[in-house]
Amino acid sequence: MHQTFDIRPATNADGEAVRQLVFAVLREHGLTPDAAGVDADLYDIESSYLRAGGAFDLLVDMTGAIAGTVGLIPTGEGRCELRKMYLDQAHRGRGLGKRLLRHALGRAMQLGFRRVELETIGVFQAAIGLYESVGFRPFVPDHVSSGPEHADRFYLQEGGLIQRLATLIQRSARFIQQRAGLIQRKAEFVQRDAILIQRKPYSVRNV
Repeated sequence: MHQTFDIRPATNADGEAVRQLVFAVLREHGLTPDAAGVDADLYDIESSYLRAGGAFDLLVDMTGAIAGTVGLIPTGEGRCELRKMYLDQAHRGRGLGKRLLRHALGRAMQLGFRRVELETIGVFQAAIGLYESVGFRPFVPDHVSSGPEHADRFYLQEGGLIQRLATLIQRSARFIQQRAGLIQRKAEFVQRDAILIQRKPYSVRNV
């Protein structure tokens, strides 16, 4: 059965489910969650992200269950850090990670960020490939987060690429809206024809 997914903002009410997903992915890759350090932000999402001027969004399925997470946290001077981008194991390999990442880059543009940075660990090879596929490039950061496992990969994407991706997202949204409008009009024509057929009397003649 085909599943439909939406992306919505997170609140603190989502905290427990978010932590379960994020910590499960970390353990899946042999990493230890750090509740007192780099993962402390997940215990107050609204303060850590939303009230700080960033965003934290969730990919959810038709039942409302969380399938993925992604956050943006301001770091100053028009920059933000992309954090906590994780996808539940059951939903990988379907393009949802790329959808979530492109959504995050679009949000970064909406929030006025000109540069998006991220740090990760080499065990996340699939994620690293995804970042590189949308234009992230390696760089040397000003600082490195501390924790049980230190990040060893650092990437950034700057204004031009973010703008182009945001434009592509907007064009895709317009295309979907246009298609939806065409489908609706076609349905109206079909409905009108059905009414006409019902009203029109038919006669059968032998020739």
